[in-house]
Amino acid sequence: MEETQRWLSLESALVAEMRAGPTAELLARTAAVFMVARQFPKRHPTDRARDFDLAVAPFQQCLSGLAGENMVSRVTQFAFALGAIEGLVKRKLKSDEGIRPLSAASKFVWVAAPEIGIVYDRLARTYLGRLGYRVPIGDYGGFVAAFLSELPKHEDELSAVVKRLGTEAAAKPWMKRKLFDLWLYSNGKAALTD
Repeated sequence: MEETQRWLSLESALVAEMRAGPTAELLARTAAVFMVARQFPKRHPTDRARDFDLAVAPFQQCLSGLAGENMVSRVTQFAFALGAIEGLVKRKLKSDEGIRPLSAASKFVWVAAPEIGIVYDRLARTYLGRLGYRVPIGDYGGFVAAFLSELPKHEDELSAVVKRLGTEAAAKPWMKRKLFDLWLYSNGKAALTD
């Protein structure tokens, strides 16, 4: 529970700051908190935020008109937009054309719109696979469908955890989905050692 509270505290602070609008500095901190900063090479030796300057405009475009019914396409388009910016995203091979940092894009969107966004994560995808969902790597739409299909099955447990976290957590309409995200991630991480 302590680890969950630590994550929720870090992520809630980012959500609160993002309400004022995205900045390069906030994207850099979001990338660090969500452990996706390694996908973005350091180009400026002393100012990590400057590495994210080029991500702000496509992020603002992604958020403009974002709604539940277009979230999957917006996140996917945003991931492709980030991958298309020369030097913004690390490429493993020179031939990595069309690379898209889907996990990072989904995490940025979640921070801006936690009541709509759903975090795409390799470990969560792995655990959804253990639960019987077949979600290919990089299939954000399939991941979201599996996430939303499995979520109601855990309603009672999530409600109990939210209650234990207190009134501040209960006041956040996105809390149960975030707790479910953390549960999938933790179980996916544990599954790696099985």
